[in-house]
Amino acid sequence: MAVNNTPKASTSDCGMALILVLGIISVVTVMVAHLTSVVEIIAKEAKVQSEKEALRYKAESIAGETLWMYFTDRRLFSNRRLGQNLDTTGRADVDFEPWMMDRRPHLFNSLNGVSYLTAGDGGFTFKDQKSLKEDIDETDTELLEDTEIFLDVLNDYADKDDLVKLNGMESSEYDDEGFYTMPRNDSMQYRAEFYWLPNWQNIIQDPIAIVPPENKTLSDSSNSKPSIYACSDTEISQQFEELTDAELESIKNARNEWIINGTALDESLDSDLYAEISQKFSLKEGFVTILYAIAYSSDKKIKVTQRETREVDYSRNSIFSDKKKETLSVWERFLE
Repeated sequence: MAVNNTPKASTSDCGMALILVLGIISVVTVMVAHLTSVVEIIAKEAKVQSEKEALRYKAESIAGETLWMYFTDRRLFSNRRLGQNLDTTGRADVDFEPWMMDRRPHLFNSLNGVSYLTAGDGGFTFKDQKSLKEDIDETDTELLEDTEIFLDVLNDYADKDDLVKLNGMESSEYDDEGFYTMPRNDSMQYRAEFYWLPNWQNIIQDPIAIVPPENKTLSDSSNSKPSIYACSDTEISQQFEELTDAELESIKNARNEWIINGTALDESLDSDLYAEISQKFSLKEGFVTILYAIAYSSDKKIKVTQRETREVDYSRNSIFSDKKKETLSVWERFLE
């Protein structure tokens, strides 16, 4: 009779093998779940990117149509005064939506988008630096000191000598910070140069004005007043010796009434405040505009904004970028 001498696996060995198998299965399960999550994330990112690319072209179309509709409006209606009753501008019997630099929204339902135009000559410029200290409370010594430092840095950046002002910076100071090509030692060519200067964001509260291309100007010398429709709350307050919170709120509400409902400013404001606004601000369109064209996804979770700054007064030769006057110039274009 044959005898089976094969050793039997102990219970402990079977348990260890089972634990090992279960451990491997658990690791594989986690890896598969992680891989699945990664694939899902990549797929969603690809879908968002694809959607953004499509919206980019829609925003470009909206911007193009907005520009030409504005040109049409400017050709048909020579009265470019903003904030007045539209019936007095020759539009009473014309079925044509007003296209002006007043932030009024223009809907593009077929493209799921909207556009609006505003004045392009607003914002902080190099020559506005004197106003920085004027608006600071004398008791705020820390802000006054920071502003003095910033102004020295700003002027050292733009002047043509290598003399360092008391709190300024010239090439050696920038070299120590690792910025070997600074300062410019000449007039700024781009608004972004302000952003390179230390502590600018704590000193300049208003948006930075665009630096015009060579041989072009930002504002008309005959009309140096800021547009009421492009000013921030700070800029509005700076134009008045005293402006109460209630008056500022009235001005903001009057602007919104015009933008939303087309209500004339003199109908929304009391006569005295309207008279002051007419003296201190420009209610007439300039020749430089910022055009915003925004395209949304169908669920409005994704949007793309095209922002352009350009001249729009076609009576000026500088509106073109070529001598043959065939190509309109664009001062600045961003996609956000």
